Amino acid sequence: MGKLKVMHVLCMSTYSGAENVAITLINSLKDRVDSIYVSPNGSIRKVVQQNGIEHYVIDRVDVKNIKKAIRDIKPDIIHAHDFTAGTICSLSTRKIPIINHLHNNPPWIKKIGLKSILYGFSCYRYRKILTVSNSIMDEFIFGKFFKKKMTIIGNPINLSSIKRKAEAAEENEKFDVLFLGRLMPPKNPILFVDIIADLVKKLPNLKVAIVGEGDLKIKIEKKITQYNISKNVVLYGFQENPYVFVKNTKILCVPSVWEGFGLVAVEGLCFGKPVIATPVGGLKDIVNNECGKLCVEKNEFVSEIYRLLTDSTYLDKKSSGALKRAIIFDNIDEYSKIIIDTYEEVLGEI
Repeated sequence: MGKLKVMHVLCMSTYSGAENVAITLINSLKDRVDSIYVSPNGSIRKVVQQNGIEHYVIDRVDVKNIKKAIRDIKPDIIHAHDFTAGTICSLSTRKIPIINHLHNNPPWIKKIGLKSILYGFSCYRYRKILTVSNSIMDEFIFGKFFKKKMTIIGNPINLSSIKRKAEAAEENEKFDVLFLGRLMPPKNPILFVDIIADLVKKLPNLKVAIVGEGDLKIKIEKKITQYNISKNVVLYGFQENPYVFVKNTKILCVPSVWEGFGLVAVEGLCFGKPVIATPVGGLKDIVNNECGKLCVEKNEFVSEIYRLLTDSTYLDKKSSGALKRAIIFDNIDEYSKIIIDTYEEVLGEI
């Protein structure tokens, strides 16, 4: 087979988990695949360009723009990331094979509604549905009808690359606790601020970093002021290279309402950081008592983080467990092979 041309479609203009996965995947396949990254313009553009990836910019992901992108790019395969991109792409072409790649499991997939019905119809158009964890199709109300199309592939993780990026950054500030992710309801940054407010009562010199942008930023700033913890918490906004913040913290907190895979948790483990997270989505398969803890209530988070920060032996034990746990997820070569095999299988069905 010659070099394939694959059009990756993503809805977001910012850089986060799904975008990280797409860029890592594209980089791992450069010798075999010509990849074009299609998305709205925004902070993602600089990241895509820095990785030497061709970026086709559109105003938004809708049928009109995707049809134009298809005409201009003439891809062999469309690799549509997440539900909305997949649905739009399914309405934009009848000829080009579509792979739908799901990175999360939002609550609406669990019940009958307009979104779940529309997505369900779109599934008939996909040659393959790639998911990052079992929970996505298990929770999708119509998932049982499309099990034969589904492949669970996790996320592409290159531990050595992640560590190199952290070493290349210049941030030297050290932190006790880190939140890394979009400041949006699914990531639950409001709960994180509540947790930190309780911890500061016990640890007045606590140092905390929040890395990410999103709709909840103003609300978070107000809560930080109300709690009088401005001297403890720094909002760093979007960072092109967030890995240095993971390297420089003691603990990573992931209080998500839902997650598909939970890539940020693996990134924390990569640097030997205990991960304190909610038991949702893929996080249940990543975090255990050897490398962190899964917590349901705010008080559980507070208690566990406090113990880690005040008991150095306990912290060292969890940190060692985190490093051991991370090795399990270092899969970039295997992952790349699965994607290439999927592309070849899809084209072979035409």
